[in-house]
Amino acid sequence: MIIYVIILQNVLCTNSDAAKQSETDSILERQVLAQYEAFRIAQPNDHANKYLHIILTNRYRDCCDEASLGLAYAKRLVDVYLQGVKSLVEECFPETIKKQKEIVRRQNHGNLTNQKTIYESLLSIFIDIFIRKYLDNLKPQNILNEEELKMYKESFSLQKDALLLDPDDFYLLKLTKTPLLTKKQKNEKIDANMIDKTFRAILIKKVFILIVKCFKNLSLNFSELSVYDIEKNTETLKNEIDKNAFINNIKKVYKKNKSKVPPYYCVSSRSSSYLNIFGTSMKNVYDLHTPEIVSNYFCDEFPDDFHINNFTMSFNYSNIHALYPYKMDISGEVFPKSMKDCFILAYNAYSSKVKPKKVYLTIFLEIEIWLDIFIDQILSELEDKYLDIIF
Repeated sequence: MIIYVIILQNVLCTNSDAAKQSETDSILERQVLAQYEAFRIAQPNDHANKYLHIILTNRYRDCCDEASLGLAYAKRLVDVYLQGVKSLVEECFPETIKKQKEIVRRQNHGNLTNQKTIYESLLSIFIDIFIRKYLDNLKPQNILNEEELKMYKESFSLQKDALLLDPDDFYLLKLTKTPLLTKKQKNEKIDANMIDKTFRAILIKKVFILIVKCFKNLSLNFSELSVYDIEKNTETLKNEIDKNAFINNIKKVYKKNKSKVPPYYCVSSRSSSYLNIFGTSMKNVYDLHTPEIVSNYFCDEFPDDFHINNFTMSFNYSNIHALYPYKMDISGEVFPKSMKDCFILAYNAYSSKVKPKKVYLTIFLEIEIWLDIFIDQILSELEDKYLDIIF
């Protein structure tokens, strides 16, 4: 990992007009503006520190480590309720094949006429099996209360119908239109589909989406959740911040540069700040951070099937903190243009409010993420020069 620390003074403000004129992704822009509203409402409680701290990282684990500080007890909720999910998912694959073949054997397979319909049927069966297994193995953990746990369980059946294969999925699967007329043809296609790496990754992604939806359904149905408890969050935070690798890296960087660590990353200031959760509501923090914590679990447990390419930006001034986990496509470029536009938009929004004396920009880069891009660019350049490439 390479770390850069840059101190800026009135450098980025000149890009304001460019940001307004750019084709910034509309969803990302709405996120920036929503975060800015929380930032605008909150008032800094310490004007002695007139520095705006911006931290960028392209490592998904850093994003999770940062998110886990926003509502530390929510991370414990996710960690506990995801225990055993990997083994359950793996058990679903052979059981899905068996169930689908039983349907074919019973002649009740008139709608399974091609590869597309079999993919759709396999997804439906897979999700049904996972939900049954997950709920059978789910134990009360004294984190959610009785009503919350009941709603969480009910959410799985409510959300499963929304988990359909979309056009992007079908594009990745490269469907064939060959009709399937016999049981043998259908059984062979079932076996082939379930060992297809792309389809496996899609199934795992659908489980991820399902779990995130069920966690979010809690905040939609309860104005106050057990995981919002200030005392429990403060206690959990003390343990979390000591073992948080990203926070330890930040502290090392700031110590080396003899700078004061932003309050968000200090346990003493964080403990006293859960009351206003750095200018936004507990619900907003829960909704923003929970998906990042779930995605970290899936990245760790399914490294060959589940990939999240994040470029996380956090803005810190006094007691105010705003986090943007930007999902980026690194297949063609290192810094996507929309990510740059978002950065400029967010910077101008915050700097115009607090008017910082200095801006500390700290960048944590994991170069390995971009190696394939660099290699492709080098090979392309060599090919343009009519050089032979030998592998």
